[in-house]
Amino acid sequence: MDTDTQPTLPLDLPSEGQQILFRPLSEIEPEPMEWLWAERIPLGLLTFVVGEACLGKSQLLAFVASVVTRGGEWPDGTGNAPQGKVLMLAAEDDYATAVVPRLMAAAADLDLVMGHQFQFQQDEEALLRALGDTLAADTSIRLILVDPIRSFVPSKIFNDPTLVRAFFPKLQALAARYGVALVLVDHLSKFASKSALDGIRGTVDYGAQFRAGFGVARHPDDPDLRCLTDMKPNYTGGLPTLGFFFNSVLVGEGIKTSAIEFEPDPIPYTKDELFGRRPGGLPSRTISREDEAKAFLLDVLASGPLTANEIYALGDERGVKKRTIERAKGKLKIECAKTGQNGAWVWSLPT
Repeated sequence: MDTDTQPTLPLDLPSEGQQILFRPLSEIEPEPMEWLWAERIPLGLLTFVVGEACLGKSQLLAFVASVVTRGGEWPDGTGNAPQGKVLMLAAEDDYATAVVPRLMAAAADLDLVMGHQFQFQQDEEALLRALGDTLAADTSIRLILVDPIRSFVPSKIFNDPTLVRAFFPKLQALAARYGVALVLVDHLSKFASKSALDGIRGTVDYGAQFRAGFGVARHPDDPDLRCLTDMKPNYTGGLPTLGFFFNSVLVGEGIKTSAIEFEPDPIPYTKDELFGRRPGGLPSRTISREDEAKAFLLDVLASGPLTANEIYALGDERGVKKRTIERAKGKLKIECAKTGQNGAWVWSLPT
């Protein structure tokens, strides 16, 4: 991908009064999609990987990083990865005791994997600057892994559609400008989902920013098997679910870790069977509306206080009614405080 071309999305929107130009689409030459992992992880776009904690998302990323550093073959037989460098931003795992051993077990070229050295903080502009400066200085980077994205971006962004639309297009523009795959890891919501995408925490605008995305789930019939399922088939039309498991590996004296191995055949489960409702509209797990509202409140308030109107809006997006939220608030003893004489009511979890 030509790194000298302008990004698909502008880093800076036109200022007030500035002319916005249009041109006939007949003047635009169609281009094929470029892929890091054919039909799964596109170059120049954002991809999410979501799942519950402790299911192996980070180990999956170590595998993907390893394949890219070697220009290796993907496990579904779709060809080889374009060889290049990998940037890793790992907030929850120590590089020396967790990340590097996993990469060694996956046979990664460690000279081509770079881990972040700056003191990470929840500052979206700092993240954009760090990524932009690094990409501008090294055009051999093909993949950026941010695990998890919420450790580097303020939590308020994910629940506010305006903030989502202000930040994520800038991140997307960086991926497009430098032709890299930018993969963001996130955890699923703990409340019962009506569909797979409903399980992504935050406003629906957040999930809409991605053109590709995958979920990692436990196999319903085999607790040792994991499922990698396509959750955003915008460019793929829907892909078969892949299965993988973990092998224990010793990579040095006293250094034990694990490596993943993929099943040879696809797994016969869809994303909604694994994460949301099963065919016919039956929920994959039974939960009362009040319990669902309780789980919803615990989820949205886990990152900090929100105003009542913000909570009602998020509940409306996720199909949780205001009256049910109010009942759940009382049962959970949610704390409410007014900000100023004429300010909004702010809710927070009980201390």
